[in-house]
Amino acid sequence: MSLQVAKHFFTVREFERMGEAGIFREDARLELIEGEIVEMSPIGSLHASCVKRLNRFLNLAVSDISIISIQNPIELDDFTQPQPMWRCFD
Repeated sequence: MSLQVAKHFFTVREFERMGEAGIFREDARLELIEGEIVEMSPIGSLHASCVKRLNRFLNLAVSDISIISIQNPIELDDFTQPQPMWRCFD
């Protein structure tokens, strides 16, 4: 016999309200992916280096026609907001 677990998928608005209400730890690194709250792993030095290099490359390549936004909040749809959540509520 298998047990089925019901899942609740959150919207971006619900996710943001939970953060504003203080439901999550202040130092939590969370993002909302397809309605599920996911804990992000810490950024390592290799990741940070790659992001800095990519940012420089993109800014040199398209800065005249675009604005490059590195690791900032982006709302892709009603159920997906990949970002470190704590940046939203500082």
